[in-house]
Amino acid sequence: MRDKRVHSLAIGDGGNDINMIQTAHIGIGIEGNEGSQAAYFSDYSIPSFKGLARLLLWHGQQFGKKSFVAYIPLNIFIGQLFMTPMFYQ
Repeated sequence: MRDKRVHSLAIGDGGNDINMIQTAHIGIGIEGNEGSQAAYFSDYSIPSFKGLARLLLWHGQQFGKKSFVAYIPLNIFIGQLFMTPMFYQ
């Protein structure tokens, strides 16, 4: 059974990475010395490896915001759940 919460990312820069990029949920192709085949078949295309850090930072930030939206109310609820019995002792 496939877990809907799990996503995969593939990064490739050559013709031998095309299958991996197409199989992943998100594919990043890097135009490099081996040609632009990976960039052509990918979801996102960047000109060099320097752009990869910025791309991962942006998408990591968006993922963090989505995960903390659920984490903070849960953390507050758990704190209240444990502190209420201690208060009434």
